[in-house]
Amino acid sequence: MGEADKLEMKLQIECANYFRDHPHAEETCEGLALLLRSRPEHLTAILDRLIELNILELVEDGPRSVYRYKLPKLTTRDESSWTNT
Repeated sequence: MGEADKLEMKLQIECANYFRDHPHAEETCEGLALLLRSRPEHLTAILDRLIELNILELVEDGPRSVYRYKLPKLTTRDESSWTNT
């Protein structure tokens, strides 16, 4: 894994941890970049990846898209313990 890949993985973890620690937060890419001391252009692909992984969801799409944590859904014992829907 190259240095750029390591930095991207670190930023992805920081982003996921921010939303996990603030489950009701709704952030734009620009706002999140300020919070994580990063640049919006470094976060765009990361936010898209976290949506693909069902960790985040897109609340508002457009030039100032808004993202939030996708809370796990509690299920019965017959189902898996946690699912994201």
